[in-house]
Amino acid sequence: MTRECFPSNALIVIGGASGAGKSNLARRVAKEFDVPQYELDRMFNRMKKPFEKMETLNADQRKTHRNDVMTELAGEVLHCFANLNTMMILEGGWISPLEVKGFTDQGRSLVSVFLGYCGSGKKRLEGFQKGNLHWSAGKALSEHERTRVERFFDKQITKSMALGETCRELGLKFVDTTEESGFEGAFQYLKSEIKDVS
Repeated sequence: MTRECFPSNALIVIGGASGAGKSNLARRVAKEFDVPQYELDRMFNRMKKPFEKMETLNADQRKTHRNDVMTELAGEVLHCFANLNTMMILEGGWISPLEVKGFTDQGRSLVSVFLGYCGSGKKRLEGFQKGNLHWSAGKALSEHERTRVERFFDKQITKSMALGETCRELGLKFVDTTEESGFEGAFQYLKSEIKDVS
């Protein structure tokens, strides 16, 4: 986008699967353009405890309810930040491509990218253990039992595939970060979209 159609109060949105590199990409873009960032995972971590205390629901019901609430909150945060009239980065796995598409359809100043990955949970875990992949929680996860972590990544791969399909249907940018070049490609994409804006 050119400077004329992408004003300096635009919101930069980075969504996607856990472990795809959202936080690292947000930090890199924030540093490159001296733009503040907000990680929705911080909100999620603060809200996790109240949901765990809901004794009337079983563990699966608590998780489903928590996920629904977080998706709603992410949408609300997106709306609030878009109205702050300042350029900033909003990053998190709770951001819905449908919310982002609604903003772009309204002509709002927003650039987005969604990240995901394919392959197998085993391959993803091996990449983290070798230190080849971008994910701030990767080192902590690599200390857990292999099968549990591999299942986690397998779920995120399933999420990635659905997210990629949704983004294609909506005309939004989706980047597969399975390989290092994907992460770099996502950075270059955002850099080109916000070039000379700051």
